[in-house]
Amino acid sequence: NGLGLKVLELPTHPTTGIEIDALKKLLPKIDLCLLIPNFNSPLGSCMPDENKKEVVKLLSENNIPLIEDDVYGDLYFGSTRPK
Repeated sequence: NGLGLKVLELPTHPTTGIEIDALKKLLPKIDLCLLIPNFNSPLGSCMPDENKKEVVKLLSENNIPLIEDDVYGDLYFGSTRPK
């Protein structure tokens, strides 16, 4: 792109979101992480809370900023909105 940024995609499970092991392998190569944890497009997966906590832990330990795009979080039709 025009800013010289390189985007890396992570493999994604259709119901639980990004593959944590794939993220672990890419940690040395990334400076920032942008995730859509709730109902991402096109799969609509919603990361379980345990996975979200693991991602935050991994990124924190490696001083990698996380940008959470939760634009779809309000689409939940259950009794409690995803965290």
